[in-house]
Amino acid sequence: MTAQLKSHSQDTYRALIENMLDGFAYHKIVFDDEGKPIDYIFLDVNDAFEQLTGLKKEEILGKRMTSVFENNLEEDSDWIDLYGQVAITGESIRFEKYFHPLKRWYSVSAYSNETGYFSTIFHDITNNKENEEKLSRERDVITKLMETSPAGITVVDRKGQIIFANARAEKIFGLTRSEITTRKYNEAKWRNMDINGRPLADEELIFRKVLETGEAIDDYHQMIERPDGTRVFLSINGAPLLNEEGIISGIVFAINDITQTMQAEEEIRYLSFHDKLTGLYNRAYFEEELARLDTGRQLPLSLILGDANGLKLVNDAFGHEAGDNLLKRVAEIFKEVCRQEDIIARVGGDEFAVILPNVGTDELADIIARMKDRCKEETADPIKVSIALGAATKEYESQNIQALFKLAEDRMYQNKLFESKSTRSSILASLKQSLEERTHETEEHGQRMKLLALKLGRTIGLNENQLYKLDLLAQLHDIGKIAIPDYILEKNNELTEDEWKIMRTHSEIGYRIAGASQELTVIADSILYHHEHWDGSGYPQGIQGEEIPLLARIIAVIDAYDCMTHDRPFARAKSKGEALVELRSCAGKHFDPNIVEAFIQMLAHKKQSNAQREVAVSVESEQKI
Repeated sequence: MTAQLKSHSQDTYRALIENMLDGFAYHKIVFDDEGKPIDYIFLDVNDAFEQLTGLKKEEILGKRMTSVFENNLEEDSDWIDLYGQVAITGESIRFEKYFHPLKRWYSVSAYSNETGYFSTIFHDITNNKENEEKLSRERDVITKLMETSPAGITVVDRKGQIIFANARAEKIFGLTRSEITTRKYNEAKWRNMDINGRPLADEELIFRKVLETGEAIDDYHQMIERPDGTRVFLSINGAPLLNEEGIISGIVFAINDITQTMQAEEEIRYLSFHDKLTGLYNRAYFEEELARLDTGRQLPLSLILGDANGLKLVNDAFGHEAGDNLLKRVAEIFKEVCRQEDIIARVGGDEFAVILPNVGTDELADIIARMKDRCKEETADPIKVSIALGAATKEYESQNIQALFKLAEDRMYQNKLFESKSTRSSILASLKQSLEERTHETEEHGQRMKLLALKLGRTIGLNENQLYKLDLLAQLHDIGKIAIPDYILEKNNELTEDEWKIMRTHSEIGYRIAGASQELTVIADSILYHHEHWDGSGYPQGIQGEEIPLLARIIAVIDAYDCMTHDRPFARAKSKGEALVELRSCAGKHFDPNIVEAFIQMLAHKKQSNAQREVAVSVESEQKI
């Protein structure tokens, strides 16, 4: 009976081994003379062992491991040590190991029931290891991609705790990685705001939306304020992370700083609706707003149109930069006087327009009056600001808004025409004031020049028209100096050659100023040539003799005399006699000799001399021309 049971147990054990899916092997340890394991012998293996290892029973049973894998065990001698310890101690072990001869990974369990012998169960885990290595490589690639991504990457758990942030996220948020990952999304050191700067409530935060909907978010725009106060526009893409049960365990966000893009777009939007020079709205926006505000609830609706006076004169005389500054000053006056809700626009080169919702005729009259008063307060730089204004009010819905605009425009042009004389006088006064303020030519100098010029003019027989021109020329012959830099005008010592080149341009600048002013065009040529010399050595064109206009020749003598007989910053005054000697020495060179002699005789109160008669002949000849 006992033998039968033993035989049955062995049969059962053998059947179990043979039917195992894992490989089974039974071994005997080989020791050296000192009792150290040096090899092991294959005593038994099952079919699964053959399949897992590719080793056939008939090829390995009864053979040592070293002979089976002869010359191919350099990296696997530790297998003998592992198994030897099991065979000696009887303690079971389990380990994973790569077996180089077979180029496979195995999970091995080794145990012993008898000293010097041991059994092993093999499970091939090569595929698992390869998958693990693949996953590890993929994780490494993902980690590197996340770390080197140009987008800021953050991972948030369900509670809003930020559990990962890459280097780019640090730069975007203005925080270190540890500062980012030690706080919840809604408790971080930055302020979450919408694109318009409104603070976001906790329930409005982007991670809440992803958690609630389970859907990815694409190109969600948000703004944050960094700890240093800098505001940054963000574009956020977010997707939920699912666990093994398909439940959202967190969210991964890809965040891009789009501040520069948003600013560029905002600048484009701004430029599309604004005048670049003045910062006011442009005509396109004005027309859109005029149509939008043309509703009953905006009544009464008023319009103001304005035209900047003197722009052409300033552009021609002082250059377009000065003209631009004049337009900016006009724009500032409109902004100061009008309300914040009014639509102020530059609708043309020198034309402005304002839409004033809910403004009636009485309030409109007050606004226009304030605007005129504000213009009067302006300093001459180089001329005072002057605006021709026209206005109209829509009080009934039946009134056509375009007709209203035309009415305001017509009134503006009527006022410009009506005020033109006073405007020109104001501009002329501004020019004279600017000349006095920016040069050493005082009002007294102008008055002395005027008296001497008119006296000489009458002495030599100028008619009333010529005397009128001479009067203007005496006061404004050097008007071009208002465009000369201060450092040259105020210099107390001799000018350099380069500075003289700049100074000599004042006669040409004065010519352009006079040409742009209706009242001064009659003296434009005389302004241009009043520094020409009788012998052709003057400027700007080097003409000579009677090619030089008569009034220019007269004013050159009088200007030289007045300057010599009065103190200047760089020269002491000469006596009357010294000045006349100087004039006479320059006669025929710098000055018309007949005019010099006539001037000297006039000052000496002598009867008409030959020189005066010669000048009179020249005057008569010019009058005929």
